[in-house]
Parts: sequence; structure tokens; C-alpha cells
Amino acid sequence: MATPDSKTVTCTGPVNIAVIKYWGKRDGKLILPINASLSGTLDQDELCAKTSIMASSEFTGDRMWLNGEEQNMENPRLHKVLSKIRDLYMRQAEAAGSPADMKEWGLRICSENNFPTAAGLASSAAGYACLVFTLAKLYGIQGDISEVARLGSGMSVQWYFLFYCSPFSAKNISMNLSNLE
Repeated sequence: MATPDSKTVTCTGPVNIAVIKYWGKRDGKLILPINASLSGTLDQDELCAKTSIMASSEFTGDRMWLNGEEQNMENPRLHKVLSKIRDLYMRQAEAAGSPADMKEWGLRICSENNFPTAAGLASSAAGYACLVFTLAKLYGIQGDISEVARLGSGMSVQWYFLFYCSPFSAKNISMNLSNLE
């Protein structure tokens, strides 16, 4: 339960399956693919990523569980995502002249997929998109968060922006934005 010195946010996001998958990266630092991809979004009532994050002044450091297993917080992609979100939070607070009350708060992150990992359903992309969206809600980040999500998974940006639209998937693609809850 959240107290005045804690805050909790939970979000869910859909998964997709690639019809045409990207192959390789043209920019490893920005995690930009060499070629475009085409994928279909699955109904998140059936398959989804779900992330809950609690921030508290009473937590020492950050901890994360993925599908019930505690994760190493030294994971480079995870570390980059958390650092970038916190940087955005600090810059946003400074620009608004607001105190950055949560800057030293520790996080407890619980992320789970209700579908198998490494089954061709973009679990990493769905997980990072959901994680970044949840962090943005937690910290009140405004604006474009796709760059942050891409630090975790290059394909996670497909949940935030539309690059290509096929005749049969316009509804499904627009759901990517509306289904992140």
C-alpha cells in the first residue's frame, strides 16, 4: 500500500509477432535497425506484459523481478533505462522549478509476461515498452519516451510511434498507443 513517501504504478502493454523482422542494427548506440519490420499486435486481453513499480523513500537501492525471478540490476540495458528516466525526471523538475522529491527513492519493479519468453512474441520489446511507460507514469515524465524505451529494446518503440501501416493492421497499430494502460 502506498504511503505519503511512496508511490505505486501498474501498466500493461500488448505483445506482437513479427511478420517481417528487422535484421541487425545500423546504429548500435541508438539501437536503430538496418531495415524496417512489420508486425501484428495481439489482443492484450489474451497476451500482455504487466509491470508494477513502487518507489519509496524507505527502499535502499533498486530491485527487480521478472516473471517471479529477481534480476541483476547491473544489466546494462536496464541500467541505461533507469538512468535516463531519472535524468529526465530531474531535468523536468528543474525546468518546472519543482522539488525532485523522488530522486533518491529506491524502486521495486515487478514485471511479468503471461506468454512464454523467447517464443517469437517480442517479449523483450513488450517488456521494455511497458517498463518505460510505467516509469514515465511513476515519475510524471511528459513527452517522447521512445528514445528511453529503445535503450532497452530497439523494437519497443513500436508501442509508441507508428512507422508503417498496412491495410489490415491500422486498427491494431493504433491500439499499441491506446492499450498501454
